[in-house]
Amino acid sequence: MRRSNHVPPARDVSVDSVDIAVVSANLGFESPGKIPPSEKTGARDSDPRRLRPDSRDPLEGPCGGLSLPDRLLRQLHREGVPRVLFAGPSDTLSKIRELLRRGRRPDLWPRTIEFRVARGEEKYPEPSGLGEGRKFLLLPLHAVIDSYLLRLLLSAEKSLFVSGGGTEAGVVFPGAADTTVLPVERLVHYDPSVRKTRRPILHAIRSREDIEEAERLLLSSVQKEVLDLPGRYFDPIFEDRLVRLIAPTAITPNMVTVTTTTVGFGIAAAFRRGFLRAGALATLAISTLDGVDGKLARLRIETSRLGEGEHFLDFLYENSWYIALGKRLGMPRTATAMVASDILDNLAYLTIQKTAGKMIDELSEGDRFFRLIAGRRNIYSWIFVVGFWFGRKRTILRAAAFWAAFTAAVHWIRVGMVLLATADRSTNRQV
Repeated sequence: MRRSNHVPPARDVSVDSVDIAVVSANLGFESPGKIPPSEKTGARDSDPRRLRPDSRDPLEGPCGGLSLPDRLLRQLHREGVPRVLFAGPSDTLSKIRELLRRGRRPDLWPRTIEFRVARGEEKYPEPSGLGEGRKFLLLPLHAVIDSYLLRLLLSAEKSLFVSGGGTEAGVVFPGAADTTVLPVERLVHYDPSVRKTRRPILHAIRSREDIEEAERLLLSSVQKEVLDLPGRYFDPIFEDRLVRLIAPTAITPNMVTVTTTTVGFGIAAAFRRGFLRAGALATLAISTLDGVDGKLARLRIETSRLGEGEHFLDFLYENSWYIALGKRLGMPRTATAMVASDILDNLAYLTIQKTAGKMIDELSEGDRFFRLIAGRRNIYSWIFVVGFWFGRKRTILRAAAFWAAFTAAVHWIRVGMVLLATADRSTNRQV
């Protein structure tokens, strides 16, 4: 094996398909079927099937609401892997079958799942039916693996292993003489889905403490970074607790989305009837709930069309608040101006997304900073809470409308700057 420090850029990772993923209970340990020493407990070579009396089998998790086999199958299905082979001791395979029978979403798994008892010292079996020159994934059973790592392995053009966190994962070209090994620490990359730079997760699971640590890493990995002040420093405190509570249950992200939308329109009704303080406080709850469905979907690998359209639902109920307040306070023009500003701001984001391939907030450090205080629902919620509580109803609605217009103006200035820079680059290429 050859160790390498070359790390492919995240944007260069293009996924290629594989015929099969082999998930081995014997992979990534010091010897087949053995787990390496735990840094936390000091245990030596403990068998993964022999656990402390006060703990369940780590395979059960739940880690992010899922057992380890269920989580891995969902990830492989999302990456287009059609066939999975679980290999290991017979009692481990029986446990996997039992866990999968309890699985709530088999529609999110690859269409073919096979089981093979490992022979003696066999670390992993070579799958049958591989086409000439085809590769297969080789993954550890007792681990949590980042989807970025799966995509990196799927894109490999030769045998490649990633090591770290007490385990390893790889892609194998049968008969290949050269294998590259990359330490996971070298794979720090920018993740546009959460708008931050992060290290991929590759974490061996050998105890309940490891499951808790893996869940903490997973929650951190699905937390978006470029947010407003409440979304970055206040809401996650409650979001993470709710997600941990909901994840092991049958509650789906869609259920949370529907609940949030229903409450959102209920707040508009409360504003229209004059319950301004109660409605303003409820908007704070919405700010927390609105982050739960997305986190839950990313954590449990459950995306849906409703979730993809969630931003449109947010737009509808948020602007219903401003219209309801305008009618209640006799300020329809102010409310209309606020809605118009929100529409213009959304168009600015859409323009930059199509032109630069990223959000306005990702363009520079200055844009990231402005996002902290820019006019958005979370900022308006706190403005409403303070203003309504102290009886400054009309003044606070004017202030929110002004800040919405100012935010849209700043963002459209940034749109102009980006379009001019793009035009200059195009002219220079032609010259």
